[in-house]
Amino acid sequence: MKFLVKAEAVEYGGPTDPKYTVAMIENLIIPSFQILEKLEKEGKIVGGGIAGERAGAFFVEASSHEELAKMVSQLPFWGQMKWTISPVISLSKLIAQTKENVQSMKAMIASMP
Repeated sequence: MKFLVKAEAVEYGGPTDPKYTVAMIENLIIPSFQILEKLEKEGKIVGGGIAGERAGAFFVEASSHEELAKMVSQLPFWGQMKWTISPVISLSKLIAQTKENVQSMKAMIASMP
């Protein structure tokens, strides 16, 4: 199954101590990026950061929703991000489904008085 995963940094609103920011980058963000880079090298994800934003997006190949949930929740910065996950339908299935919808609509039109 393919999924589109989007992550956006949670805004805390208010000043933060630069020492806290450095610690968070070193202990959460960089290790998370390294895990994602490893997953990309393994062919499990494709994507990256969104230029100029504290956000990223990637496509994931996972056997189940549960596998994907485990993968994302094990990232060190999981709790610091807002996650949006959407299942993706292949183009071939989308074409077939759309053709079926058109046939159903044609049948409905043909049965109208």
